[in-house]
Amino acid sequence: MFTGEAELKTRRRILTTLQDESRIVLEGARNLRQLYDSVLSKNSKEVEEIMSKIRISEEEVEDLRRGLARQLAEVGSLMDNREDVLRVAYNLESLTSYLVGMSFRISHLNSGTVTKTKLEEPLRQLVEYVLEMVHRLNEVVRSLAINPDSAWELAGSVQSVEREIDDLYRNLTIEVLKKVKDIPELLLIKDIIEKVENMADSCQNASDAVTVLALGF
Repeated sequence: MFTGEAELKTRRRILTTLQDESRIVLEGARNLRQLYDSVLSKNSKEVEEIMSKIRISEEEVEDLRRGLARQLAEVGSLMDNREDVLRVAYNLESLTSYLVGMSFRISHLNSGTVTKTKLEEPLRQLVEYVLEMVHRLNEVVRSLAINPDSAWELAGSVQSVEREIDDLYRNLTIEVLKKVKDIPELLLIKDIIEKVENMADSCQNASDAVTVLALGF
């Protein structure tokens, strides 16, 4: 980092932007959980409204990341860990892309098949894990402004949820292959499960990037 009043102002702007990104991702994860319930209850109007909110979240995070990139360009060589800051921002942005992708797939779930095959609760648990992991990532990001040294400890809780998602991913994949006979529906549900697992990995990457950034704060 650099020193003086410029450091304090730039540091404050950076932290505010990253916190805003993280907060929007968390809101998107909450919307994803609501979307799943709306799909199962066959509330098509609510499904469209929630999907719109998730798409807007992606746009908002992208705008924040672009603004942050401009800020860092203005700072120039005065800041020596610009790459670490951008890495966090890009990782957070990638999470919104996963949320948009999952929302599209979840919106096409056949609620009758999900209920009949008794996959309703396992899939809900998977979506809940997404929300929990993003919530814990949000705490890691917030720690940058409160106590950067605690980022490492908080990051451990993100990894803990990531492991739980991995276990559920493996078990649920086998369960889906056994229970779902319709090929298109099988592929759709399997794709949703894989998207969650991939998002968990991306969330872990974001958490790791924050801990690296914390070293410079």
